[in-house]
Amino acid sequence: MNEIPKFAAPQTVTTGPIGGSRKVYAAPKSRPDIGVPLREIALSDPKEPPVRVYDPSGPYTESAARVDLAQGLAPVREAWIAARGYSAIEGRAIRPEDNGDVSADRLAPLCPATRTLRAGNPGQLVTQFEFARAGIVTEEMIYVAHRENLAREAAVENASATIADGESFGAEIPEFVTPEFVMSEVARGRAIIPANINHVELEPMAIGRNFLVKVNANIGNSAVSSGVAEEVEKMVWAIRWGADTVMDLSTGRNIHNIRS
Repeated sequence: MNEIPKFAAPQTVTTGPIGGSRKVYAAPKSRPDIGVPLREIALSDPKEPPVRVYDPSGPYTESAARVDLAQGLAPVREAWIAARGYSAIEGRAIRPEDNGDVSADRLAPLCPATRTLRAGNPGQLVTQFEFARAGIVTEEMIYVAHRENLAREAAVENASATIADGESFGAEIPEFVTPEFVMSEVARGRAIIPANINHVELEPMAIGRNFLVKVNANIGNSAVSSGVAEEVEKMVWAIRWGADTVMDLSTGRNIHNIRS
């Protein structure tokens, strides 16, 4: 068997549902165009409805996942970002040091997927924090609220009693998370929504004490052994098993092109 060079572009990636469950999408009644991902788990008792849980695994766990590594993930936020009127910009040229001055014969190829790069104009709101401070509910906040509620359109029965029975440790978790609550938490600096305008493929989520626990995975290409395909596969498995965010702590070369 011929060994695939570590700097070669990945050809495949793990896809398919997690055993005993399936990926579903649910939309808020007010915004049927916003599909929020969930994982639906079938129970052994046929009389019991399936349980829906939080799912950060992306489209890779859809039953009929079709991931084109040359095109990248679908730009689910493209319409939201385009409607805000940011200016299109040219990215800077890639410099040799961006990839650790790797030699040309070992340079990993860039992902050929194209994206429109954007930047805010002077005085224009860009970040979710800026929108929240201005009292504006964004699509990202609507998405986050529906995701935090696990697609419930009303508070769980007896939610008040359930919350009162526990220990909040100072948290202020409401019975039902609304987009306005999300906006308020972000505006107060008690939560963040990582949502760079040039990452239109990301699924919005909130990090904060009054929201569900989030998991960060630290990965990165090693100067010793790992290559492009391994890093892509590592990222997919990290989110498949529950990582909401993935942080790249690489020490190897080709880092710019691998991240692309």
